[in-house]
This record gives sequence, structure tokens and C-alpha cells, in this order.
Amino acid sequence: MQKINNMGVPPQSTQPTQATLQAALAIAPYLECETPKCGGRMFLPATAVKRISPIAIGTNEPMMVPIELNVCAKCGSVLKELLPSQFREDF
Repeated sequence: MQKINNMGVPPQSTQPTQATLQAALAIAPYLECETPKCGGRMFLPATAVKRISPIAIGTNEPMMVPIELNVCAKCGSVLKELLPSQFREDF
């Protein structure tokens, strides 16, 4: 018996087949820089570091936390789409 979700539709497979993924990749658009008039489509890895006060975490030393991000190779803007939502306003 086929399972039905609460919308009355059979659930889809959690993993696409290799053929499906290849076909989707062939028509998928590239991400572009969000900066007006840049249009860059190549991004470089970068790291921002947050410093957490020892008072906030109850330790004697501050904690340094790296935040991985991607920056446009053309203009240097941060690609916010790939950032966790809590960090998007920071850049």
C-alpha cells in the first residue's frame, strides 16, 4: 500500500536519481552576485570571525567563532543567499 501525506499526495523520494540530478543541473541557473550591475557568477570562500564576550558565555576568555561565507570574485560582496539567516543582516 502506498503512503499518502496529509495533502493527499504520495511522498517523493528523498534522493533524486543521478539522471534526474544531471537533467536538473543542465537547466539550473547560476547564482549571481546580488550587487546591482555586478552580475559576477564566481565566488571565493572567505571567513568572518565573531568574538563572543566571556561575560556572555560564562568563561574567563572570549570565544572566537569562524563564520564561513562566499564573496563575489568580481566585486567582493558577500553572497547572502548561502549564509544562515541569523547572519544575513551582518553583511
